[in-house]
Amino acid sequence: MTSTTPSNVPDPDSTGASGVQVVGPITDAATLAMEPLAGLMNAVNGIAESQPKGLGGNVTAMMVQGVVSSYQSELKAARVALDKCQARSERLADDLASERQRIAGLSAEKADLRKQRTFSNLCMTIATIAAGLAVDAYKSGSERFAYCAAVIALALVVGAWVIPRFKWTDK
Repeated sequence: MTSTTPSNVPDPDSTGASGVQVVGPITDAATLAMEPLAGLMNAVNGIAESQPKGLGGNVTAMMVQGVVSSYQSELKAARVALDKCQARSERLADDLASERQRIAGLSAEKADLRKQRTFSNLCMTIATIAAGLAVDAYKSGSERFAYCAAVIALALVVGAWVIPRFKWTDK
């Protein structure tokens, strides 16, 4: 059985909107984010203002209001302290990252210095051997070999002193 009486259902062509809607005030989300326990504090203030007899009267309502207010201020202080700790932690993390980069650079430089020292020591050792051979060759009358060994020894000594210095003054 269908009813033939008119119902309160709007016509499908009517959207129900007049087109004059405006954005309402943004209060709750922003206020709650800035003030912890603001909703609870508002409720307790409302209860205290209504002078409830079920809560034990004015004295109990005021006591509950004071406790909630105290908790609200403690929570604010804790959040401020937490923000300071987080900022300090981020600053220390940044400092740690920069020090790690500096240590990595110093480690690479140390490895390069070790290679440079090995190169210099090897050149000096070979130069010493070449100088000894040059002296022995000169004493035995082989002047041509002695001059070549002396030039090689001199080149190795100069190379061991000069090459690393040019390499490291660029850095």
